Amino acid sequence: MVAYTDLNGKRHDKSFGKGEEGYASAVAFDQEVKAVKLATKTTPEVSALEEVVSAEKQPIEKGAVCHVVEPECEKSKIASVVTFQQILDEYIEHTRSNGSRNAHLTSWRTVGNSIFIPYFGADADISTIDYGKHILPFINKIRNEPSKYGGVRSNVTINQYGHYLVTLFNYAILRGYISVSPMRLWKPLRVFRKERQITFEDACKIMEYAAPHLKFAIQLVCYLGVRPGPCELFSLTWDDVDFDNKKVHVYASKTNTCRYVDFTDDFAIELKNKKKRLTLATIW
Repeated sequence: MVAYTDLNGKRHDKSFGKGEEGYASAVAFDQEVKAVKLATKTTPEVSALEEVVSAEKQPIEKGAVCHVVEPECEKSKIASVVTFQQILDEYIEHTRSNGSRNAHLTSWRTVGNSIFIPYFGADADISTIDYGKHILPFINKIRNEPSKYGGVRSNVTINQYGHYLVTLFNYAILRGYISVSPMRLWKPLRVFRKERQITFEDACKIMEYAAPHLKFAIQLVCYLGVRPGPCELFSLTWDDVDFDNKKVHVYASKTNTCRYVDFTDDFAIELKNKKKRLTLATIW
């Protein structure tokens, strides 16, 4: 979530979803708004923030929320040579001073030193980095080469690298090192939601090879329809089981509600046998 005010002082809240992709998109958008506000301080006629606010009202396609900021820089501020390693280290220190989380800093340092530096070069002049000559070949390279785990990188991961580069070059613009971002033509790859569905055969294989306590936990989830984890499954005790009426009292801490779930005669036998073998208070 990014909270910001427009040029009229009106507050806006913009959500980018969950996960690493949502976080990267939120960081990129936050950098964009800050860059536009900084530009308007020196050039009041700039209306880029209005464009950002109007763009907020448009439907946002997942994985395509990153925009490039290109405010004008004074020519006297443009440095002669600033290397990729210098701008990377400077940006990391900048985010550290702004209170960024250690996990975020570690992610930047890892991606920068293991992905960006080997390709672009530590001593590469950032003003000479071109979209067609450098950015496109880089994107194609990381799409086709296997990751350190051996698999092909997902579109989410590739988009995250792209968002990092957008943010890095936006920062270089704000510092006056470059006047135009080489990422201005880059578009995030489309991300498709993965459909994960376990079949009955898959469940049977899992039950066959699972440890006894895990097998019983799976049975409880399947027969009783309880949520796995501490909110329902782990909180069940033998006091919750009514063998006479074949019901289980389930308390859901997530929703602070209670319900009764019926079970069959066959599962009642399974529960009784399990209770004889266990001396612990909890069911499993």
